[in-house]
This record gives sequence, structure tokens and C-alpha cells, in this order.
Amino acid sequence: MRIYLQVPNLKTDFRTPHRRAEQAIASPTHLEIESLKKLQLMGSTVAPKLLAVHQDKQSDTGSVPGGYINYLV
Repeated sequence: MRIYLQVPNLKTDFRTPHRRAEQAIASPTHLEIESLKKLQLMGSTVAPKLLAVHQDKQSDTGSVPGGYINYLV
């Protein structure tokens, strides 16, 4: 399992959750996820099998509230 999690900008990790939420961005396209999807569609037997992908937003108590968090299995 791999988790991609948006982290606060440098020297902002102790700011209030409201201030850190201003940094939230939509989930970026991770090349690893896109590559594994394409390899699986092409029937690759040498690349890791992509079992599941879940893209979500961090909760209000996350490191960047509303920022991306992606789970890859």
C-alpha cells in the first residue's frame, strides 16, 4: 500500500488548520498511478498489479485540511 498525502508548505505546519487549509490543492496526477493503470490495461505480467486506487480529501484535522490523500494498493 502506498499513500500520497499533501503536506503543509515549509514552516507552516504549526499554523492553524484554517491557515493550512488555504494550501489545499486538487489531487495531482501521479505518474505511478497512471502508469500502473496503463500497464494493467495492456496486460503486463511484470509490473505490480493495481488492486485499488482511492482518491479523497483530508479531514478537517488533516495536515492540510481539504488537501489530497490518495491510497494505492
